[in-house]
Amino acid sequence: MQRKKLSTNTSNTKERSSETIDQLDKIPGFGRDKLTSQTYNEVHKYLVKAFESPHHPLGALLTEIATVYTATYGGVRVHPLLLSHAVSELHSVTARIYEIVLLLFPALPRCGKEYILETDSEEEYAL
Repeated sequence: MQRKKLSTNTSNTKERSSETIDQLDKIPGFGRDKLTSQTYNEVHKYLVKAFESPHHPLGALLTEIATVYTATYGGVRVHPLLLSHAVSELHSVTARIYEIVLLLFPALPRCGKEYILETDSEEEYAL
């Protein structure tokens, strides 16, 4: 009985994984012209899936950058003077990754700019 449950869970996981890969197969149409709270949530969900997937270019990029960053600044014998360099490199890398994301979703605010999202219930979100 446990084998059946295990095989069922494995097949469900494979189905969800292939469904996620199918969703990431194309660049979505939302987030290109106008940014609303609904569009922002869709972009957020897409990017979370993309960065978590080792098959998506953004996920592969993040994995490689994390590996290189850890190899450079991680470890037991890291000198404290490298901290400022590590922080400035992290800021630079995240800004460049965000520039790539802006190519996919041009409606997102430019790096360093604040954008107020208006919702139907007149709440506002600051990005």
